[in-house]
Amino acid sequence: MSRGNRIDAYRLGTDGLLPGKPFDSISVRNPRRLAIANGVLYASLDKQLIAMRLGADGSLPDSPTSETILNQNSDPIQIAVQNNVVYSADAGLNRVQSFRLDEDGDLPPSFTGSGEARIPGDYVSLAFNGTSLYAGARSSEVIDLFLLKPNGDVPIDAENQSPQDGIALPDDLVFHNNIIYVTSAGDKSIRAYKLVAGGFLPTDQSSRTETEEYYEDILIENGLLYAAAYNAGRIDLYHIESDGMLNHNTPFSRTEEDPETYPSKMEIKDGILYVSQAGINRIDAYVLDESGVPPNFPTSSTKRGPDPSFPLDIALYDLN
Repeated sequence: MSRGNRIDAYRLGTDGLLPGKPFDSISVRNPRRLAIANGVLYASLDKQLIAMRLGADGSLPDSPTSETILNQNSDPIQIAVQNNVVYSADAGLNRVQSFRLDEDGDLPPSFTGSGEARIPGDYVSLAFNGTSLYAGARSSEVIDLFLLKPNGDVPIDAENQSPQDGIALPDDLVFHNNIIYVTSAGDKSIRAYKLVAGGFLPTDQSSRTETEEYYEDILIENGLLYAAAYNAGRIDLYHIESDGMLNHNTPFSRTEEDPETYPSKMEIKDGILYVSQAGINRIDAYVLDESGVPPNFPTSSTKRGPDPSFPLDIALYDLN
């Protein structure tokens, strides 16, 4: 809950549906994004990263288990965990940083690796393809490639590629079958890029959807692409062609539109689509049909939280 300065924990029912209220919370400053690995919840805050070791029942600690040093110039957005390393897209420092975790999953006080491109970019999104890390930058409108070191750290320099395709607001990146899918606010579409030699993106998109909406978040499940239309307040669904292309497709299905909701993040688990609705301070759950299509309206929802809350992200943790 970014503006509510807290992280809430909800227990899902045995049917996967949402309860009205959280069973636990922790007070932290301006949480933006979440990631979970090995029983530890990581979060990017206003000027630092924190880690919270979860209880056996998924409960949150009273205070962070570990944290990085406060940096007034830092503005970490997207975080991700891979092979016992936390990665951060830091828009304030114009860098992608790595933090190698100790055996308990605790964060070091400072980064263990930090990299940037020749043209500084305010990084906001991350995606992995093996040991290649891709980072999307808003100001420079590019996706930079970092070849991770053997220990998992980010190298000092991004790989040099020129020219690059300009992508306005690449706020989310998803890899699937060696194709990277990117949100682009400039043309209100989702672009697909088939990687070329060296793991680079081609200088022009391989395909794209039709001009539709600004999408804050995308995910792929069973050949379908789900897209959170932030300003329109709905979830759009696209067919991905057999070759992975989007071919100027339009949404073949969409949930009911509500511009007040501002859907910010989606997760799918066991046939249920979960959506954080930042504008109305709640989480929605949509039970998907056999073809993966959600109903027009949520199947269940948490109760609307107090203003301001503004949930920007969700992370699912399986106790089994």
